[in-house]
Amino acid sequence: MLTERDLKLLKFMSGFSFMTAEQCGRFLDVSLVIVRRRLKALVDLELVETKNVLGSRRLYYWVSRAGLDFLGVSAEGSEPKGVRIGQLEHDKTVADLAVDFAVKHPDFEVIGEAQIRRLDSVLLEAGEEPEFALRRVSGGRLVNVFPDVVAVSPAGHRFFLEFEHTVKDKKRLKSLMRAYLHSEKVSAVKYFGVPAVMPRLQAAVNELSGEMPLFGGKPKIQVEEVQVKNEGLLS
Repeated sequence: MLTERDLKLLKFMSGFSFMTAEQCGRFLDVSLVIVRRRLKALVDLELVETKNVLGSRRLYYWVSRAGLDFLGVSAEGSEPKGVRIGQLEHDKTVADLAVDFAVKHPDFEVIGEAQIRRLDSVLLEAGEEPEFALRRVSGGRLVNVFPDVVAVSPAGHRFFLEFEHTVKDKKRLKSLMRAYLHSEKVSAVKYFGVPAVMPRLQAAVNELSGEMPLFGGKPKIQVEEVQVKNEGLLS
């Protein structure tokens, strides 16, 4: 039988490529023993899929297609992503940041990119304005930019979280930031970056300071260094 906590976890997990048992335990504020028991129950119900990677002892979990259908959040052509080796570090860190935010701000609705894409794809296919994605010019055409995480406050303010783990071209980065600056759907943005990308992030923000609006008395775009929790595939 599904519990209220199971449903809470399923809904949150649906926004991310995968989550670890440790992340799920932190999100629910329960022990690893309890969360692993609940994850096993969700796997047995086929609402969640799980696998290890390259023979590791760590299991990674994500909401299955049946789970998405159960939640009523699946969209045509939208499949669960699961673990992608080249994206593992990025995707795990994004989930870490989202869990941290959700734990610190339990009254916010925290939505990951996978669910953002599902929600907005329905609107885009209907020719409507996306709820979260931003439009920017790239290569002479308009493209949609989907944020890593959006946290919506009870008052409806939207805080966008981005994680950068590789150095982007500064012109492209400023274009992305400028799209955030001038979007009314965005209340504030926090860019998290590994140490190697922080100089580029800070330089881009500094160069946009002349047109930077404020939210809550602070710059609309802020940057923060983050240390990736590199626990290794065998941990």
